[in-house]
Amino acid sequence: MVSALCGFTGSRHLSAASAPAVAALVASAQASGLAVVVGCARGADALVRSACPSARVLRAASQSPAALVARSVSLARLLAASPGSRLVALPASPCSPSVRPSSSPSGCFVGAGSGTWATAALAAGLGVQVFVFAPVALLPAFWSGSWSQVSPGLWQFVPAVCAVQAALF
Repeated sequence: MVSALCGFTGSRHLSAASAPAVAALVASAQASGLAVVVGCARGADALVRSACPSARVLRAASQSPAALVARSVSLARLLAASPGSRLVALPASPCSPSVRPSSSPSGCFVGAGSGTWATAALAAGLGVQVFVFAPVALLPAFWSGSWSQVSPGLWQFVPAVCAVQAALF
């Protein structure tokens, strides 16, 4: 049986000032019995790894754009294959209008500059619960669905065909 996971994706430019919020999100995931999965980048990934040394780390084969995309696609697919899993995204910039939820990586990773939003869009397209920790101004209002506030700064994407979940964990 595959256990539920909490994947984290985020900006490589997330500052250390975000560390307390990231640590709280990681602690909530662990307290709920979710195994933490994260990438190998600096910024948000590094903050998650610091908060959870036992996190499963998905490593990119290199720092080439194609390798980073492959790592992010692996994360989204891993979460989709593990029932009850969710993704927490920690973006530092707004989502490009060209990035929208899709079950196809080529529909999400369109060269728009944000791997965080592309990973979230792919995860949402694959049916994974997606949460975003960001100011409301960064949320993509053009995604087909709505955003439900879970707690201050934490938002859940609710696809147009789904019901709202009451809490992150």
